[in-house]
Amino acid sequence: MAYGWGALSFKDFKNHNPATFLQKMIMRTSDRAFKDCFANDGSEFCGFATTPSTYACVGDSGGPLVVRYNGRAFVAGMAHWAATSTKLCKSALRYTKASHYADWIQSAISNW
Repeated sequence: MAYGWGALSFKDFKNHNPATFLQKMIMRTSDRAFKDCFANDGSEFCGFATTPSTYACVGDSGGPLVVRYNGRAFVAGMAHWAATSTKLCKSALRYTKASHYADWIQSAISNW
């Protein structure tokens, strides 16, 4: 499940009309679906909406992609690239893979 405060359409983005409540959508993920949507070092993955009428757009960057495993919720990634054109707002969203930075995250929170 992905969450974000992004624009509900490219028109809303252009007219400076942000979402007024947190949005969520069911996503599927892929490390290889689009060449331009992942890094070669394994630090990223793509998220795709499972319903054609839902999609990520400008303003969704920073939002989490949460997965459930054995009854627990985990942050799989953080959105870091949202498209800025009508066509691209209906395509994949690029996520930073949380597991790629697990050691750094653990170190940072243990020193806090």
